[in-house]
Amino acid sequence: MGPSLFFQLNPSQKINSTIYHNQVLLGLLKIFWEESKNEISESIVMEDSVPMHKGVCEKPRKDMKWATYSHPPNSPDVM
Repeated sequence: MGPSLFFQLNPSQKINSTIYHNQVLLGLLKIFWEESKNEISESIVMEDSVPMHKGVCEKPRKDMKWATYSHPPNSPDVM
C-alpha cells in the first residue's frame, strides 16, 4: 500500500487529470515506486475509470510499466 495524499488545490480548483497526473502519478506514487521497485516484482496501479485517470495519465503508467486494473466509476470494490 502506498502513501496517503492530500491534493494541493487553489480554493476554486477541482481535481482533473492534469492535477492527478502531477500530484499523484508523478508525485507521491512515483516516489513510492522508485523507493520500493527493488522489493516489488510487479507494480500495480488500481483505479476506477473516472475521466481524470485517463488522457495525460496513461503515458506515465506505460513509461513506468505499471500494471493497471480498472474498475467502473464508483465501484464498491475500491471504496
